[in-house]
Parts: sequence; structure tokens; C-alpha cells
Amino acid sequence: MNTNEVSKLLGVSPKTVLRWITQLSLEIERTPLKHYRFSEEDVALLQQVQEQLKNGTPLQNMKIHEKKVRKAKAANKPSKDESKMYDKLVERIEHLERKLSTKADDVVSYQILQHRNEIEELQSVVCELTQQIETLQTKLEVASQADCFLAFDEAASTEKSKKKPFFSTLFRSSKKEAQTN
Repeated sequence: MNTNEVSKLLGVSPKTVLRWITQLSLEIERTPLKHYRFSEEDVALLQQVQEQLKNGTPLQNMKIHEKKVRKAKAANKPSKDESKMYDKLVERIEHLERKLSTKADDVVSYQILQHRNEIEELQSVVCELTQQIETLQTKLEVASQADCFLAFDEAASTEKSKKKPFFSTLFRSSKKEAQTN
């Protein structure tokens, strides 16, 4: 039984049970987690304490008839059942840690695969953009060469128009006026 169960059985608070144990220096068995574990003898002893208190005996003057040998030292060694349970718990914790580690590795692997796919997609986009830039540069070079030829042709045509005699430009303009009328 634990402290709460004993306190309910006796009809007192758990703090009262703990106070009785400390003030009377009772040797009660403890678990590995330092919680009290009460045997039937311990409960009977606490019932005696309660009866003496009801009869008006102060806690300091109380006489305790204790039949048992100290259990506190024996409590440090866990029983076979407790050690088996402890071993099972440790084994289960290790198993869960391995599963958790495996799960974390799987998540990281998946993330790496996703990043790799994204990098490959970005590389293909970069290749396409590089090809488009090269195409545009080629078109620009062709266009600039064509502009050079056009500029050269315009310069040549203006030189030819300057060499025409004055009268031919006059007659040409009069021919244009006659055609429009």
C-alpha cells in the first residue's frame, strides 16, 4: 500500500501519516523512488498509533510495540519481480529510443530527397534560362549587324541623293505634284 491508501484507510491526511512516521522514527519500507510502501504490519502499527492518540497519549510519550526488524536496508535491494519489471522497462525504453532514432533518420532522408529533387528542378530551369539568354544574344548580334548594314545603306543613299543635279530634284518634285493632282 502507498501513503494515500493508508491515509484513506485510517481516515487521516497523507501528511499526518508522514508526520507520524518521522516523529516516531518508524522504519517503513521504501521503493526505489523513495516512496513509502506499507505492509499489513505497518498499517496495524499505524492503527495502534491512532488508537493511542484517541486515548489522549501525546505523540512524544507514545510506546510502540514493533515486532519487525528494520526493513529500510532490505528495501534498497529490489525484489526479483521489481528487477524484472525494471529490466523490461529499460529494454522497452531502449527499444523506443531505437525506433525514435530510426524515425528521425527516415525523416532526414526524406527531407534530403526532397531537397535533391528541388535542386534538380532548379538546375533544369537554370539550363533553360541559359539557352534562352544565348538565343537572345545571338538574335541581338544579328540585329546589331543588320542595323550596321542599314546605317551604311542609309549613309550611301544620302550620298547618292547629294550628287544629283539641282534640276533633277526640281523636276522630280514637279512630277510628284503632277501625279497627285
